[in-house]
Amino acid sequence: MGNGLVRAWWPGPDQQWRRNQYVSVASLFVAFLGFSFASPFLPLYLLELDIPTMEEASFWSGVSFGVSPLISAMLAPFWGSVADRFSKKLLVLRCLIAFTVLLALMAFVTHMWQLLALRIILGFFGGFTTLATIMVMSYAPPDRTAEAVGFVQAAQIIGQGIGPVFGGITADMVGLRPSFVAAAVACAIAAVILTVFLKEEKVAARRQRAKGSLSIRQVLLLANMLALMVVLFGARFVERTFDPVMPLFVSQLDVDPGWIATGVGLITGLSTVGRAISSTLAGGSSSRGWSRRTLLLISLGASAVACLPMALATAFWQMLILRAIEGFLSGGLLTLAIATGADLIPRQQRGAGVGLLMSGGMYGSAVAPMVAGAIGAVNLRAVFVLDAAIFAALTIATLVFMRELAVESVAAVGMEDASPTVEKWRET
Repeated sequence: MGNGLVRAWWPGPDQQWRRNQYVSVASLFVAFLGFSFASPFLPLYLLELDIPTMEEASFWSGVSFGVSPLISAMLAPFWGSVADRFSKKLLVLRCLIAFTVLLALMAFVTHMWQLLALRIILGFFGGFTTLATIMVMSYAPPDRTAEAVGFVQAAQIIGQGIGPVFGGITADMVGLRPSFVAAAVACAIAAVILTVFLKEEKVAARRQRAKGSLSIRQVLLLANMLALMVVLFGARFVERTFDPVMPLFVSQLDVDPGWIATGVGLITGLSTVGRAISSTLAGGSSSRGWSRRTLLLISLGASAVACLPMALATAFWQMLILRAIEGFLSGGLLTLAIATGADLIPRQQRGAGVGLLMSGGMYGSAVAPMVAGAIGAVNLRAVFVLDAAIFAALTIATLVFMRELAVESVAAVGMEDASPTVEKWRET
């Protein structure tokens, strides 16, 4: 009976791509859970080191949050190109092993500059989200791209939702340093899952299909690509503005000083539940033929409306509810933008193209904490007003500059037929 249930649930040998997808998503979930077990509390950790004031903590936490994705963004196209020719699995494992070591070391720092140095090194070994997305997309059939991206985003979001809840409780009960050790252990477990259970095709076959490459200019000339990169930049910018200011903002609400980290974890956790649901729904809806441009417009406009009331919150429960609503409304943006861009790129060169596309989001992740930290040092509430303005501007820009397009089997053709121009598309 038990074996029958397992066979019914677990894909057969003819669906190896589905098996790999399940294994990848499980590993990514554990990894992202580990990342978020400690990182949301970085501003509080800086106050325990040699940063004396809340204003300085806001500024330096912004720098610390931003430096890693900034370096990762610059390297993303390179790692994406490498992923087209070599083992995606090994590249992701490289990230996980580096994260395991670096996160463990963060538990033992005694000065801010030591933490900042480790975050810089983390950026050079980064690109994890990009490589993981490319890896999962490479296993999925061409008509399941949006679904695959949705699964990756859901794994990331759910992991990042659960991690801060338990990380906050751990931080309040035993301190922040053990949280970094727990994060390192989670990354090690994720690496073991990938090593043992993921089956990847031979490198020789992959290299044969990856002949030829798309230049940066060719990728940028693809219809709507620049617009999608701007959406990714803005969406990730807004999401990362919460990191350096939320712990400090919650500390000014009606929360017991001994439970601030737990409160931040609950806000982050509930918002990511909404984001996970939204991401999954967006992936499924776009795979079933819904207009991605229309879905993007709805999500962007609604998110702009949802951000503004957060600047007026005066109680913990208000921020808890408002952040959850904003998370649900904005959660599908990354899935929609990445899946739309990936469909533009020939499948054999998708690594380099998606790497460049997602670098737009990484630059947003890099700049946002620095900007939010600097603004938060003056006025924390102004950050939420800025978020609303960015979403409003993205809504207008998408309406004006992004066209409704239908793909003409671009991802299925070889490089000899895949000229990355608007001719491969038709207006609908």
